[in-house]
Amino acid sequence: MYASKLVTITSGKKEYVLDATRVLYVQMKRNDAFIHMSDGELYDIRVTLRELREILGSGFLLAHRSCLVSVRAIHDITDTINLINGEKLEYTVRRKRQLREELQVWRASFIEDRGQQNAPATPEDYRAHYASFDNMPFAFTDIEMVLDGQRQAVDWVFRYGNDALARLEKVPLDQLIGHSFGSIFPNMDSK
Repeated sequence: MYASKLVTITSGKKEYVLDATRVLYVQMKRNDAFIHMSDGELYDIRVTLRELREILGSGFLLAHRSCLVSVRAIHDITDTINLINGEKLEYTVRRKRQLREELQVWRASFIEDRGQQNAPATPEDYRAHYASFDNMPFAFTDIEMVLDGQRQAVDWVFRYGNDALARLEKVPLDQLIGHSFGSIFPNMDSK
């Protein structure tokens, strides 16, 4: 099964168990980490940035000395770091090229990883893997391409979609996920 990445953060006598794949970004104020989650939750945990980087592991970029951003949460980098939930974060401008390169490397690795054996296998795995996109204000989907004998694309199958996709397509998620594009939209060529 494709699993979340649960991490434990100890702060004083309290332990927090968080899913690192749902962390959007972390803002530091001294030794207080304000951890912003994809579902809108905010955790205020007393921990250093160095400790937090070790706990969260790879997949996070240091936007500036007090801000750590999940690469999964980055839509693009312009004069700000634009997140998939519409938020914009400041970054150290002299690091713009480096941040873009790190993001590109991570995305290429992510795409390559999807073709390997640890790719989601079941609808539950897809939901767990893409859970950070569930509450995003824009449509997001993972579509599997269906090829014919000549390896030409003939259809697509929805493997994951969020509520914004269902609203956009005007089709309930349970009628999208696991179904082919052609079976849902008979006017597939024009769409």
